[in-house]
Amino acid sequence: MNDETDAGRPDPLDGAAETLDRAAYAMVAQATHGLSPATLAQAYFDWAMHLAASPGKQVQLAAKAGRKNLRLLDYLLHSATQGANAEGCDACKPAITPLPQDHRFNNPMWSHWPYNLYSQAFLLNQQWWHAATSGVMGVGKHHEAMVSFAARQLLDTLAPTNFIATNPELQKRIVDTNGQCLIDGAALWFEDFERSARGEPPVG
Repeated sequence: MNDETDAGRPDPLDGAAETLDRAAYAMVAQATHGLSPATLAQAYFDWAMHLAASPGKQVQLAAKAGRKNLRLLDYLLHSATQGANAEGCDACKPAITPLPQDHRFNNPMWSHWPYNLYSQAFLLNQQWWHAATSGVMGVGKHHEAMVSFAARQLLDTLAPTNFIATNPELQKRIVDTNGQCLIDGAALWFEDFERSARGEPPVG
């Protein structure tokens, strides 16, 4: 077929194709909270390819991982034998402290076994990933910021504070309320889900 026969005449599917594309992009934007998967993929491959080509950075990260594991093990051994944060015991002090704006582990319950393992391992892992996603030679600053942000968000979803089995504060809250807090939380989750499905913002 000769395309020249359509010269000057609009394609009857132009409007429908554009509408369909806009609807698809809107659905993706809603699911990813406005982040473009294509842009994220570009940032990720920029970071991954440059990290794969940086043996020095790889050695540095491996060494960091080893040191962090030793710090965690040392802390756990001393806290198990002498008590977490025992007075006058420098070795019993946490292997890592949260950033000033991070108050998730402020409760003293997080210093007791096994919750000290969960919190300390999470914070050390979070610190390692910050080192892994920053300072890689050749990665654009914008892509570095995107990868670092995405890694932080993903790690935050896996934080021990988000799960009943690993959160002592939540476990105590469940006992204190006879499970009512779980029912209330489920109701709020369903409300947020319904508002999201209708394209409405969360309450507040």
